[in-house]
Amino acid sequence: MRGGAPTEPKTLGEHHRLKRIDMGLTQPQLAAKLGVARQTVERWEHNYRPIRPNSQEKIVAFLRYDPVPRRPE
Repeated sequence: MRGGAPTEPKTLGEHHRLKRIDMGLTQPQLAAKLGVARQTVERWEHNYRPIRPNSQEKIVAFLRYDPVPRRPE
């Protein structure tokens, strides 16, 4: 683990946390950048709740890749 982030992330939230730490951003800094509350970033990173589709788009844009393939609707 790096800074509490898994070295082999499996969930969208874990990928998000690893990228944030690698970039040297705090949760409040990233929350401001994405236009969400700090608590929202914390929930994403710890997989406390499912991530809503519009938030998934924000995370994928932040990551610049989609680590979790989605099934076609």
